[in-house]
Amino acid sequence: MGFMNQNLSKTEAAYLILSKAGKPMHLKAITDAALSKGLIITSGKTPASTLATDLLLENRRRSERGIKKRFKKVGPAIWEAIRS
Repeated sequence: MGFMNQNLSKTEAAYLILSKAGKPMHLKAITDAALSKGLIITSGKTPASTLATDLLLENRRRSERGIKKRFKKVGPAIWEAIRS
C-alpha cells in the first residue's frame, strides 16, 4: 500500500508509521518518515517538536473523552502505537 500524497494530520501519519514499524520510534524518525512518504506537509522549522505536542494533546483529549489512547510515550522523544 502506497502512502504518497495522502496529506494526513500529523497524528494520523504518526499512527500509520508507528503501526507499520511495530516498534517505538524517535519523534525525528517519525517526522522524517512522514515527510519522505508525503504523508504530511510542513513549512515549520521544528516539525518533531510540533508532533510531540500533537501526540500529547491527542492523548489528553482521548483520555478526557474516555476514548482509548493510540500513542504511548516510552522514553524521551520516543513513542509507540498502541494497537487495539
